Amino acid sequence: QVSGNAQVSGNARVSGNAQVSGNARVSGNARVSGNAQVLTIGPCGSRYATITFYRDKDNGITVSCGCFLGKIDRFLKEVQETHGDNKHAAVYRAAVEVAKLQIDLSVTEEEE
Repeated sequence: QVSGNAQVSGNARVSGNAQVSGNARVSGNARVSGNAQVLTIGPCGSRYATITFYRDKDNGITVSCGCFLGKIDRFLKEVQETHGDNKHAAVYRAAVEVAKLQIDLSVTEEEE
């Protein structure tokens, strides 16, 4: 199910009982299926954007936020370089911590 202002593009796939809603974007080679490991938070940060975190095909966490699309560690590095220790950086870091708690990397796609 894809609803709201959600977008699915590129080679991305949504299947099973997965739901993508709100302002979430699923793109590239992302796969959302079964009990999908996706978290959307927003609006927040310096641009009042929606941040989407998802378990990627490499069993890591990928982040989509504004024009940024990449791994969670790179996102944190960009946040540090752009915002240092200001309020926006704190919000982005808190969102990352929630994503790390919510997205279960111990469950494989076959187990879902």
